[in-house]
Amino acid sequence: MGSIGVKLVGTLVLFAYGLLLARLLSPADYGIYEYIVAWLGLLTIPAVLGLDRLLTREVASSAQVGAWSEVKGLVRWSVFVVLILSLAIAVAAGLIAWFASDGVFTPTLVAFWIGCAFLPITALTMVQGGIMLGLQHVLVGQVPILIVRPLVASMLLGAAAIVTSERPSALIAVGLFVIAAFVSLAVSSLLLRKRMPTAIREAQSTYFAKAWSASALPLMLIGGLNIVNTRVGTVILGSLGNPTDAGIYAVVTRGADLVAFTLVAVNAALAPTFASLYAARDTVGLQRIVTRTTRLVMATALPIAFGMLLFGHWFLHLYGDSFLSGRISLSLLVVGQMLGNVLMGSVGTLLTMTGHERSVVWGYSAAVPLNVIFTLLLAPSFGLLGASVGMVVSVVVLNVILTYFVFKKLGLFATVFGPPGRQR
Repeated sequence: MGSIGVKLVGTLVLFAYGLLLARLLSPADYGIYEYIVAWLGLLTIPAVLGLDRLLTREVASSAQVGAWSEVKGLVRWSVFVVLILSLAIAVAAGLIAWFASDGVFTPTLVAFWIGCAFLPITALTMVQGGIMLGLQHVLVGQVPILIVRPLVASMLLGAAAIVTSERPSALIAVGLFVIAAFVSLAVSSLLLRKRMPTAIREAQSTYFAKAWSASALPLMLIGGLNIVNTRVGTVILGSLGNPTDAGIYAVVTRGADLVAFTLVAVNAALAPTFASLYAARDTVGLQRIVTRTTRLVMATALPIAFGMLLFGHWFLHLYGDSFLSGRISLSLLVVGQMLGNVLMGSVGTLLTMTGHERSVVWGYSAAVPLNVIFTLLLAPSFGLLGASVGMVVSVVVLNVILTYFVFKKLGLFATVFGPPGRQR
């Protein structure tokens, strides 16, 4: 419940930040900003290498048996790998963008270069968050990215709008967002330092780099495919030369995501618990938690979904009249969230935290290509609606496959209906 509260506050702050961006920036600048942020989100995945999720799982399961030397080794190794990798990706991305622009300095190129500083900053913040989740500090582990970053970005953007008489550009918005990310990293470092157990500080580091790398690869693929799945519509619409549609689609998907915000909060809160219960072979406890939390998610998602279906035009109107064209797409994505995510429950997190991440990769490998194919085929003619159809198809297919794997691999019933018969 605390995680749901943190997620709720974070969602409200992020909503306020997005609203401020849409109001202060021109529609074209807002679309450019979302386009750049979408690319940065994609690049963050190889920069983190899936180590944030690996840390959550391994720290939680190792703490169950007191393997502190292994925890310390994994923490130190992860920080080093992520720092080097994220810096290399940031430099490479900047060079590729330069060559792609034929050496012409444009505001979009400069904004992207500034955004590249976001990669190592956010990668380290995510690693620290994964450590804190594994140590069962679920609430504070989510605060830096969910609350601190959008809150500081909103304050900086508001101050910039007050100081200057002109509309902030996409370049300024990206720069302020990078500064906010740095502040969130500083807060995350302080929180982790205060909560690091003495047993880890005093332990000798033990390294299993080969095994960790083998586990991190499918986790990285999961994170990468997930980001591709959520950002492909924005990227394709932006690549078609219509940044306004890209900005509207980003707002529409953000509104639909509100339906599943409780599920996201539950996943973050229960990820280390799933790992600990599985390590203890407590299948009954796992089934009980999965069923109860899925029903809790459904109970909170239904009123939000009906609200979006009935009053979605009010939500879009908050961003401006130009965003009202996304009304049908918003309704379609809301239905997709209910059928695909909410009804099926925490299937992806459950498989990942129990060591069956390769099953999740198989699910994404089927769903993501469907999203890309449908979006490429439909977006040129139908715009927002075409991108929304691709997203709904992929979400439903993905979660149906993952639900099957949860039953096959773990013997658990993950949907809102729970196991057949009376549950003990």
